[in-house]
Amino acid sequence: MNQDNKTEGYRPLADCESEGYLHSDTKESTILTKKQRAPVKLIVFDLDGTLLNPQQFVSKRNMQALDALRAAGIGFTLASGRTEQHMRLFAEQINVELPIIACNGAVIYDHKRRQDVYRKQMSEQLSSEVLDHLLANQLDFLCYMADGVMHPEYSRKVEVMRLYNAKAAAEGSEQIQTAVLTADGVRSAARRGMVKILALYDTPTEKALLEELAARHSATVIASMSGAIDVMAPEVSKGTGMVQLARILGFGLENTVAFGDHDNDASMISLAGIGFAMGEATPAAKAVADIIAPNCADDGVAIAIEKYILPGIFG
Repeated sequence: MNQDNKTEGYRPLADCESEGYLHSDTKESTILTKKQRAPVKLIVFDLDGTLLNPQQFVSKRNMQALDALRAAGIGFTLASGRTEQHMRLFAEQINVELPIIACNGAVIYDHKRRQDVYRKQMSEQLSSEVLDHLLANQLDFLCYMADGVMHPEYSRKVEVMRLYNAKAAAEGSEQIQTAVLTADGVRSAARRGMVKILALYDTPTEKALLEELAARHSATVIASMSGAIDVMAPEVSKGTGMVQLARILGFGLENTVAFGDHDNDASMISLAGIGFAMGEATPAAKAVADIIAPNCADDGVAIAIEKYILPGIFG
C-alpha cells in the first residue's frame, strides 16, 4: 500500500463509533498505537459467518472487495475449522494465492501445490481416549485426518460432508473421502494421525465431560459452532496458525488483519495488527476485536474493506 496515502480517507473514530463499527469504549490513541500505521500485507478471513453469507456463498460485493485487495497488492487467505479439502473449493472460487489455514490452525496447506506447509497432529493417546468416550456415549463426531474424515455409523453431522461433495462434484472439484469409524478401529485410526475431532453434545454435562477429558492432555478445546467443540493438539489455534503463516511469508503481526465471528476466531482477532469481529459475532470474538463490522448477511467484510483497508487507514 502506498505509504503516501496513509491518511487519505481517514475518518475520525468518533464517526466510526456513531455508525456502530467500533466498541464504544475504544480509545483513539489505543487503536492508533496498536496499528502503528503499519502497511497491511496479509488479511485472514474466517469462512462461516464471516466471508460466507447465510446461503454459504461469497456475495458479489465481497468478491469485488477481494478483487480490489488483489489489485492493491494486499495478500489474503482463509482460516477455518474445516479440513483443507473442505476449504479448497472456496479457495479456488475466490482465487486465493496464499496457503490456507485449516482445522483451526492445525494445518497450513498450499492448495495450489496440494501439499502441507505445516501440520500438527493430536497424540495417539489423546485421540484414542476422546474417541472411546464419544463412541461409548453414542455422541456424534467427525475425525479430521490427512486423507479424509471419519465418523460413527450413526452420525448425522457427516451429512455436511455429503452436501459438500455433491457441490464439489457438480463443479468438478475434488471430493472429501469419508469412512465409518467403529470402536474396533479407534487405535488404528489414532495411529494414522488426526488433527481435529469435532465432537457434538446434547447437554452441558456432556460438554463438561469432553472438556475435562481433553484437559488431561492439555489439549486445545474451543467452540466453533453451537452444540459442538473442537479438540486439537496443545497450543493449536487459528491465531497460532496465522502467526506461523505470517512468519513463513516474512511478515510481522503488525502487518496482519483478521476477520471472524466465533470463539475459535478470537485468537487470531486478538493477535492480528487489527482485528475485526462481525456484527453477530460471539461475545468472545467481540471482546478482543478492535472494530465491529456489519453482519455477514449485509456484506460486512466488503464494507470493512472499503471503509478501512482500501483507503489506507491502517498504513
